[in-house]
Amino acid sequence: LPTPEQTPAPPPPAPAAKPAAATGAHAAVGAAEGAAPAVGGAAAGDESTPPWKAEPEEFAAGCLQPILKEFMEKGLSAMPSVCFLQPSPQPKGSVTEPQLGQINIKPAFTSPTNLAQCSDFLRKQAASSNARSAAIFVRKGAIEYPCVWKEKTKTQWSFGPKVDGVFMQCETPTERSIYFTELLEHKAGATKTGATKVGVSRSIGETVQLDVAEFALFPKIFGEQ
Repeated sequence: LPTPEQTPAPPPPAPAAKPAAATGAHAAVGAAEGAAPAVGGAAAGDESTPPWKAEPEEFAAGCLQPILKEFMEKGLSAMPSVCFLQPSPQPKGSVTEPQLGQINIKPAFTSPTNLAQCSDFLRKQAASSNARSAAIFVRKGAIEYPCVWKEKTKTQWSFGPKVDGVFMQCETPTERSIYFTELLEHKAGATKTGATKVGVSRSIGETVQLDVAEFALFPKIFGEQ
């Protein structure tokens, strides 16, 4: 079974207005590509929204941004399979900042049994920590089961079978959503002149929202299944 780790939370972006979850996902993509400000504020001196005060979609986008930056720097092999549990605000009068729950879920995607066990573990962790939301990130190429993109129509899944990328599943007690961001990595090769290119080219492709009923990797984390 996966084991939980406690780690300081990456502070999510602090937009001027409450965004839709899709807006948050696209903002994280832009930030990772250098087209948007870094996590934590729009400009120097701005106050970031603490993770426990952020809206769940802001929290998920804040967790996604460093994952995408890690891909841009180190490639697909560095992509984690991880669940972040958003902490609840600290009790009134407490001076201790809530800690982000971070759980390695890589073993979940090898078999139906492992997925079921991990799902039960996440539900118990979310309940015991009084988590506000859960943000799940998994690289498509790391999933042996469930291959939710297979046997789908082009309307449901517009990407090719060999496309790689990251799934982001967002869970709250009242809402569920899932997104896929295409990640492109091209290794060095010979040019037309016979010269060899140095390094690897990486880029972040399209982000789309998927039907959670068809593409959810985990069953409900909160409430009744």
